[in-house]
Amino acid sequence: MSIAKSTLFNSMSGSLANIIVYEVNGKIRMRSKPKGYKKSDSPEQNSQKSKFRGASLFFRNIGMPMRLSWQESVRGTDLSGYNLFIKENIHNFTPEGEAEDFAKLKISYGPLYIPDNIAMVHTTPDTVTLRWDASCPGDSDTSDLLYLAVYDRNEKRNYKIYGIEQETVKRKAGEYTFKLPAGIKNEVHLFAFFKKQYENIYSDSRFIGTI
Repeated sequence: MSIAKSTLFNSMSGSLANIIVYEVNGKIRMRSKPKGYKKSDSPEQNSQKSKFRGASLFFRNIGMPMRLSWQESVRGTDLSGYNLFIKENIHNFTPEGEAEDFAKLKISYGPLYIPDNIAMVHTTPDTVTLRWDASCPGDSDTSDLLYLAVYDRNEKRNYKIYGIEQETVKRKAGEYTFKLPAGIKNEVHLFAFFKKQYENIYSDSRFIGTI
């Protein structure tokens, strides 16, 4: 960008060849026209677009309170919960827009501690027992509440991620037995996370396993 001082440009505006002339605060300025736009359609760019679409669709299918955990994590910042989810998860989607590794997916997000290993025992076709380390370093607390979520998929791109209704289970219990929701016909993926008892502060999710 340049500023024209010659009287030749005093009343001039518009464009001249590849130069755009315009006025700002009484001064005549010039800048070059932007180069022509070329549509992004390389294999790498298309792959990234598909990953983005897959992550975006996944976020839209997340229910509460998982969605709230992302919104609370960006409070006071310029980010949205949606943008944070994409940032944290896009690398784990395939060029076809499918989730690649459920163990690496984050369906909830936050600073609370969650054990790396939560053991799952599938005792009957619809009954599951979870066991975890009840200790909690850092700012977490043994009164933090356990939350469970299911990724339930009927067919390609037709799925939902929803919380399982449960009694109030605290971290200090170290164990919880529950029944899977009625009506599940296909295999489902289970996730667990914790929430502060009286605040909307969450942990990242942990993938428990597939049933």
